[in-house]
Amino acid sequence: MSESSLPKIVITGASGFIGRNFIQTYKDEFIIYGIARRTQQEAGIPRHKNINWILADVADHENVTEVVDEIRKSGGADYFLHLAAFFDFSNAPNDEYHRTNVLGSQNIFEA
Repeated sequence: MSESSLPKIVITGASGFIGRNFIQTYKDEFIIYGIARRTQQEAGIPRHKNINWILADVADHENVTEVVDEIRKSGGADYFLHLAAFFDFSNAPNDEYHRTNVLGSQNIFEA
């Protein structure tokens, strides 16, 4: 299958555990738009012709809107996998749960 005929997928949380592993597994089968707060290098994902890395914070409504608009302008995507989330194992209250998990998801779904 040629690169131009590959399906396109947007993945939020691309630098997280699930996102990284998904990208590493499927980078030859999709054109990937990986959205993350960490760089591709920080995430430990080697450069690849099918990976388009986008630094963005899903909780930043304006930033998410700009990113989604740019993806649309470049031809859009066939699939969208929303994996961005905050978690920790302390079980302590943290404002980041609401910021990323609630507001971030809302921003993604609205965009």
